Amino acid sequence: MTLMQREAPDLAASITARSLFRQLLLIYVVWATVAVAANVTLLALGLEFTPQQVQFTFSIVAPIVAVVVVAVDVTVIRRQYRPIARFLDALEGGRPTAELAYPALTQTLDFPFLTGARIMGIHGPVALLTATTVVLLGNRLSSIEVPLFYLVITWATFFVTVAAHAIFEYFFVQRAMRPAIPVIRPYCPAPDAQVQEAVTRVGIRRRLLFLSVFVTFIPLLVLGFTVLLKVDLLLTGLGLRDVSPLLTPLALWVTLFVAIATATTVAMSTLMAADIAALTDSMVRAMRRVQGGEIDTRLTVVSVDEFADLYQGFNHMTGGLQERERLRDAFGRYVAPEIAEQVVREGVSLGGDMVEASILFADIRNFTGLSEQLTPAAVVDLLNRYFAAVDPAIRGEGGWINKFGGDSLLAVFGAPVPHADHAARAVRAAVAMRGALARFNDSQATAGRPTIRIGIGVHSGEFIAGSVGSPDRLEYTVIGDAVNVAARIQALNKTFHTDILISEDAYGACRLDVPVRARPPTLVQGKTEPVHVYAVE
Repeated sequence: MTLMQREAPDLAASITARSLFRQLLLIYVVWATVAVAANVTLLALGLEFTPQQVQFTFSIVAPIVAVVVVAVDVTVIRRQYRPIARFLDALEGGRPTAELAYPALTQTLDFPFLTGARIMGIHGPVALLTATTVVLLGNRLSSIEVPLFYLVITWATFFVTVAAHAIFEYFFVQRAMRPAIPVIRPYCPAPDAQVQEAVTRVGIRRRLLFLSVFVTFIPLLVLGFTVLLKVDLLLTGLGLRDVSPLLTPLALWVTLFVAIATATTVAMSTLMAADIAALTDSMVRAMRRVQGGEIDTRLTVVSVDEFADLYQGFNHMTGGLQERERLRDAFGRYVAPEIAEQVVREGVSLGGDMVEASILFADIRNFTGLSEQLTPAAVVDLLNRYFAAVDPAIRGEGGWINKFGGDSLLAVFGAPVPHADHAARAVRAAVAMRGALARFNDSQATAGRPTIRIGIGVHSGEFIAGSVGSPDRLEYTVIGDAVNVAARIQALNKTFHTDILISEDAYGACRLDVPVRARPPTLVQGKTEPVHVYAVE
């Protein structure tokens, strides 16, 4: 179980399937009520209803429409919410699964769009169709005589209020769903890109254009039509028979005003959407470059709004990543890359662990005499080129050089990253070092430089690996008898005139078909029993 999964129950403590569903229903009821109240107010102020028509509307039309629309809406909401409810119920029961998490996550992300689509595609048409049917039946079966042009105005105002209802409920449902996403996400193994492909993306440009059309064009169109209709009724009521000479200029002016206002709003929304989309796309492309490893990516601040802060924050973040990478690269040159990564990821702490691993100890023969013949700079150059020649042989087998002791080196295999075949890796590395040294000496001889000989000792056993030192100065090192034995075995190369010796423990654990020759048991410093070693032919 990941850390995010362990934290998910805490996040879900206040989010259950029932509580979230109740919240969605509350949002629906509130904004449906607001939309109905706005629609009734517009109709009451814009039309001349008789007392009989008002009574018919509130006692028959409104209850029937409410019952039908609420029944349809709740059924659709419940069906759309079902994948989310299944996961939250399973989570509450302690049995969440990836099979339930994926559809729940995609549905949670999609729910605001599904809400807007439901209101515009189901809620509005059902309400309008039901109201129209009841009014037409009332006209036929009773004497209420609602004028048909009243229905036209009702449809227009209803379209405005339904669009506003869809917009407000979309944003409030989006806000309600956001806390559920971090609850579901840890249990969904699908990558974010796959999840995003499965949901309906509603971009900033589309939302702004939707708002400009439904918040500006439709209300202005309805207002203009209503004004013309009211003027026509007023003039007709005053006894004028032919009102077209008076209405035509007004109609042209209203049409022109609606067209110019709408075009201006759409143009402004398009420009704003294009500007926001361009800035957002630039940010997305930069993040993808960073994701691909280009951590030196920078964004040029080209605005004076919130995007300026966002761009500056991005540059600060990538600068920190670049500095972190530089430190890790520099740190990795002093310790093993595995240890550098572990320290960067988890921090440092004093202490160590007992491990079962292998030690390779290598030493240059007659280095003191060689140093007397060379200048200090030449000695350092020789050591650097020698270590550079043999280091790939060690790294190639998954080992790392723990320390350089002047003319010697100590390499570790199997810690901190465990390897079951650590002994085999150490022996193969020793043989590879022999070949690397031969090539190094060939290049030395060709250049007229001195050649060198080395002795290698390999031993396997238990020892402590960890951070040693003070809180201000630490060193990751290996400590234990096995480390000392590896050094003592290396020294036996002088006695047996060999270059690679491996202990009995290492030989028994490596299980390699390498030609070896057993050497006589020999006492070494610090051991009461003779050690058995094998020379690698």
